[in-house]
Amino acid sequence: AFMSNRYRIIDNAQVAETVLPILGEQMADGKLSIVSAQVTERKFYLKVVYPKIEREIEGSKTRGDIVRAGAVYTNSETGEGSFAVSEFVERLACVNGMRIAETIRQHHAGRASDSLGEILADDTKEADDRALLLKVRDMTRASLNVERFEKRVEQMSATTQREIKVEPVDVVEVAAKSFDLSKSEQGSVLQHLLTGGDMSQWGVINAVTRTAEDVESYDRATELERLGGKILELTPKQWDSVATAKRVA
Repeated sequence: AFMSNRYRIIDNAQVAETVLPILGEQMADGKLSIVSAQVTERKFYLKVVYPKIEREIEGSKTRGDIVRAGAVYTNSETGEGSFAVSEFVERLACVNGMRIAETIRQHHAGRASDSLGEILADDTKEADDRALLLKVRDMTRASLNVERFEKRVEQMSATTQREIKVEPVDVVEVAAKSFDLSKSEQGSVLQHLLTGGDMSQWGVINAVTRTAEDVESYDRATELERLGGKILELTPKQWDSVATAKRVA
């Protein structure tokens, strides 16, 4: 990739060397397990869950619908995004994952973005880089927030009561247009929605995140997991547009 001198590269290796020892400590205590890890042409991904932090979705049509807290770590060396930590929720009924909005982000702000970039000594720049990685370390330690997870569970439980008001095929078609799903993805979402039999906002969310398992691209699968989070975050008015087959503004 060709980036300007305003883009400060945070190497994936540096991120891994900073993040993994902290996560390793939690794994040794049985507090954490790794769901998946991948380096694509675009990004570095690391998805983890906390097995001991589980809650049940109240009102779900799936009996014993348990979700587990987690986090997603992402980074790009090629200008595709910042280092970020996002909320991640794993649904145990079918091992779907949902990525929610980034909670912590560190921009790749280059040293040359100010007039000092040309005159700083190498050891000063190295110290600056170490300070940045210390921020990454602290962000990793702060990634788990039980209170925030419990609020998310309440939010998810509320979606079980918001029913689809028209034919499922019409709802999925509107969702596909509103959230840029391909034809094949649209077909998969409809299939999983009908198979799951949950004609609610929660059912649509899980149909979308289940579709993430059907695509070959890890980048796209992660985007679909994020789309599930976006549908969760729809306001009641926005969801009503989907539920009545009107395109979301």
